[in-house]
Amino acid sequence: MLRLKTALLCVMMIHIVVQAAIITFDDFSTTENVETISEGYKGFSWENFHVFNRHYLPGTGYDAGTVSGDYTAFNGGGQEALISGSAFDFYGAYFTSAWYNDNNVTVTGYRGEEAVYCTTMILNSTEAQWYTFDFFNIDRLSFSSSNWQFAMDNLTIHQYTVPESGMITMLLFSIFPFIGYREKKHTI
Repeated sequence: MLRLKTALLCVMMIHIVVQAAIITFDDFSTTENVETISEGYKGFSWENFHVFNRHYLPGTGYDAGTVSGDYTAFNGGGQEALISGSAFDFYGAYFTSAWYNDNNVTVTGYRGEEAVYCTTMILNSTEAQWYTFDFFNIDRLSFSSSNWQFAMDNLTIHQYTVPESGMITMLLFSIFPFIGYREKKHTI
């Protein structure tokens, strides 16, 4: 019986803890070559991030940085770009410099107003490189570039979610019959 209770508790905890996402930006199908990423895309706030169709400028870092589909994200005007939302983990992404080699991009993870992680990458414009960050339990990412624009694809994030109260109630009532249940011992 203890095993059943433990298993049910584990299922509930797994459901509550994380929701995995790889953001490929491939659900954009704009007739334009560039589109601003709108507020609320994939559950996040996006500031100064846009998507670019790789076929518009072949042979650039935008093209090389697109590892899935036809679209990649980039920082508009080479300025700082932000992603924010409720608590999440940032595992990594593919990056290239859009135009120039030796582009230093600093990524900072925040928890509230406190910078809790910071990593600088040196990007080239000829091939996408996967960078692992492992920034845990943050609510904002800042991307700053030293040498104009960078391209980013297959952003891997785990966003913490809590089910609606109705879901919690349903789960609790589903295990209610098992609470306190004991098998009767039979004696001969």
